[in-house]
Parts: sequence; structure tokens; C-alpha cells
Amino acid sequence: MKRIETLAASPSRLIPALLMFVAVSGFAQGMSPAGSANVTNDCTTIAPQANINNCDLSASDLRSARLSGASMKYTNLAFVDLSFAEMSGVDLTAADIHGAQLFNANLSGANVRGSDLSQAKMQQTKLKLANLRGANLSQADMREADLTGADLRNADLRHTDLNNTKIDGVIWGNTICPDGTRSDASPLRTCAANLTP
Repeated sequence: MKRIETLAASPSRLIPALLMFVAVSGFAQGMSPAGSANVTNDCTTIAPQANINNCDLSASDLRSARLSGASMKYTNLAFVDLSFAEMSGVDLTAADIHGAQLFNANLSGANVRGSDLSQAKMQQTKLKLANLRGANLSQADMREADLTGADLRNADLRHTDLNNTKIDGVIWGNTICPDGTRSDASPLRTCAANLTP
């Protein structure tokens, strides 16, 4: 049986340990920095339809995770490995996903509006009908990704590798193209002729 040390036996460690417990448990249960509890949030439940808002999951290994329909608004997913993850319909509004591994992940129909996906590895990622309005996709590797019907209005694609990426039906508008030009400056108002960084 594992011995558990009690805090009462060491009063000098009581306050720091208690403060650490409050900080960790408060934020792990979705407490906002102001201290208001959000009882529907659970940063430990990685499952479809889960509420994982405002959580710090940075540098986690979430390969092949099943997160369809989950709410992950404002979540820190920087440098997370989400390769092969099923994330269709997930809400990633304003999430920090920079440097993440999303190889062959399915984000079809996802709301990724205003998120930071800069330098993300997104080869063969499925983003059909995804809302990427205002997303930062600069320097992302999106080779062979599927952006069919995705909304890229106001998105930043500077220096993004879109080699062999499907862009049929993409909604362009004030999009910064991989070569740094704006989609609205093109005669067809798209980035289709400006995909080479």
C-alpha cells in the first residue's frame, strides 16, 4: 500500500501546497482566471461532445483522439500531436494550435475561426467546409490537405505550403495568400494563382 504524506505533519509546506492545489484544481475544472466556476468544463475529458474550453493541453499526445463535436474554444493546443484525430464539427474558436501536428486529422466542418495554426503540420488534413475565417495559417505545412468549401476570409496563409491541396469551392475574401498578396487584388479575387510562397 502506498504511503500518503499528510500536510498536517508539515505545516511549513501547507500554504504552498494548498495554493498549488487550488491553482491546479481550479483551472483543471474550467475555472476562469477571475475565479468564476464553469461547471460544464472538464479539461481532463478528451471525448466527443466534451467541453474543453480555456484548457491548457499544450504539448500533449492526443494522436487518434476522438473529439467530434467537442467545444475547445480558447484552448491552448500549441505543439500538441493530433495526428489521425477525429475532430469533425469541433469548435476551436480562437484556440492556440501553433506548431501542432495534425497529420491526416479530420477537421471537416470544424469552426477554427480566429485560431492560431501558424507553423502547424497539417499534411493530408481534412478541412472540408471548415470555418477558418481570420485564422493564422502562416508557415503551416498543408500539403495534400483538403480545403474543399472551406471559409478562408481574412485568413493569413503567408509562406504556407499548399502543394497538391484541394481548394475547390474555397471562400476567399481579404485572404493573405502564400506569396503575401491579397486575394482581393487578384482578378478572380482568389489565391488560386498565388499559392507559391
